[in-house]
Order: sequence, then C-alpha cells, then structure tokens
Amino acid sequence: MLIEEPMRDRRDLTDGPDTLWDIPIVGRERADREGLERHERHERPEPEAHVLARVLALAAEEQSFCVFDDVIAGGGLGSSSLRTDPTHDDALGVFDQLAIQAVVSQVTSSGTTLTVAIEHSADRRNWLEKGAPPVIDAVVMGTTRTNVAFGADAGLTPSLGFVRLRITLTASLVAPGARVALYVRARSR
Repeated sequence: MLIEEPMRDRRDLTDGPDTLWDIPIVGRERADREGLERHERHERPEPEAHVLARVLALAAEEQSFCVFDDVIAGGGLGSSSLRTDPTHDDALGVFDQLAIQAVVSQVTSSGTTLTVAIEHSADRRNWLEKGAPPVIDAVVMGTTRTNVAFGADAGLTPSLGFVRLRITLTASLVAPGARVALYVRARSR
C-alpha cells in the first residue's frame, strides 16, 4: 500500500527536518489564500493596544512599565489630579497584581501630599475606583529631596478590562506642583 505524503517544497530536500520548508505547500497556500480573502473583505486589523495586551498576556507573566513621567503643575488652590495616558489601559488591564512606585521631585510647597488610586472600567467610558483606600494614600512629600512612595494591589478583587491610575497632589493654601514618575510592575497570578 502506497501512502502519499503532502507535496513539499523542493528546498526541503537539502534542509534538515525541522525547517520552515518542511511545512507542506498546501498549508502555506491555504494561509496565503485566507489572508487574501480577509484583505478582499476589507477586514480591519486589530487596534495596536489590543494586540499589545494579547502579546503581553501570552508572552510574559510579568511586565514593568513607566506609565507616567511628567510635571504636575497646580491649576488652582488645593489639589491637582491627572490620569495616566490611555495607551496603557489595555496592558495594565491584563494583569491581576500591580506594584506601583512613585518617584516625586521638584515639589513646590511643603506639606504637599501624593495620592495614587487605581481606576478600572469595562468600556473605557465609565471608570470606578478599585478598592479603598488608594494604593498610595496621602503620602507627605518633602521639598528638598527626591521622594519615593510605594503601593500595591494584591489582586484580591479582579480588575475590569481597562486599568488606569489617578494621580493627585494636594497642598494647603497654595497650588501644588511636582515632577512625578510612576513605575508599575504588573504580574499575573
């Protein structure tokens, strides 16, 4: 009885058995044809953020990000709040546990406090604070040194699909200001 093998590219005669050329031509042609059909139907590729989130979930159990590095200048008396850039929402939403380090310098007034809270959302429109108190809660920052604060989300409450951080500087009687950098170490359980 004769068993037919799938037709192979001629180059596999000289290459070893574990090479790309060992893939049957039929399979490569089908993949090319499916790609062409997808192109002819004008299907859009997935947005970059979703691709990044999937790659992060599959390729690594943990990642490190710098999610914020900017000056927060007080717009008014009392407090100033900013949120991390939306490009990080997908990637941060993939992981269960977050460790957050804040590095604060160039603080403009004594008695300035820093608060960092995790917010999450299922639709990127309606945001909720994840847990209370915030992960970094009203830590007093000195004006003559670089200040470092740490907080963590142990992942006991699952996150919705998108996660961002809210950074708040608060000072009494003056508009707060400082240079703030936030570093996140994200980990899946």
